[in-house]
Amino acid sequence: MMADADADLCAVVGEHMREQRDIEVVGLYTDGDALLRALDVVEADIVILDMSMSRIDGLSVLEGIRAQVRRDSPVVIAVSPFVPEGVMLQARSLGVRNFLYKPLDLETLCRRVRQPASESPRCDHRHLPIQSRRMGESFAEEVGRIMGGMGVPPHVRGYKYLRRAILLVVSRPEFLEAVTKELYPAIAAHYRSTPQRVERAIRHAIQCAYERGAGEKMMEMVGFVATPGVGRPSNAECIASVAEYLRTAHLGHNPDFARNS
Repeated sequence: MMADADADLCAVVGEHMREQRDIEVVGLYTDGDALLRALDVVEADIVILDMSMSRIDGLSVLEGIRAQVRRDSPVVIAVSPFVPEGVMLQARSLGVRNFLYKPLDLETLCRRVRQPASESPRCDHRHLPIQSRRMGESFAEEVGRIMGGMGVPPHVRGYKYLRRAILLVVSRPEFLEAVTKELYPAIAAHYRSTPQRVERAIRHAIQCAYERGAGEKMMEMVGFVATPGVGRPSNAECIASVAEYLRTAHLGHNPDFARNS
């Protein structure tokens, strides 16, 4: 299912998707209200959502999807020519799995549509590239394992701050709405540092990951798609992507682990 203010784009995407044997198109809409009405009567596994529609914006649609009483909410792929970081973080907290920037590459879009079939929270996570929580392994250890896969080993400056940030955001997603004012100070207080040092150290750790060549592949796996011409994610984007991956991979588990980590 797709909602995009550009009717021509909807038609092009719909035609391309219908050519794929493993993808079924259940609806194409040019405004969010129509999409929400359709979701009341039609089951959709995936929604491709334009974040910049005029009548009802993407965040309002996401809130509407979340408010609907559904056993399984659809996986949402957000599309837009530009998404401000604040909007991106809010969208992540409302369940957006992937962001793609316009103009859309149809093959990339198809890959993202197929991805939830093997990597969504509704599947068996034992077969993910990063295996779901191992027996006896704490969430903190799992975050460490993911960071190692990203190319951020424990000896890298910023490792402990980034790890703590991810744990806090999984436990309290509202931290994403105030990264500078609340998240960094909370980490700084825990480690007796300063918010400025925390921010710089996390940025250094992410930079090291990309210099090692592992960061881009890992971030793509957890759902992050880089802004064209930017490359590596911002601190907030990295934290949000990994935290959302962990949160959705462990639906039903107690999220309060960060308090004890």
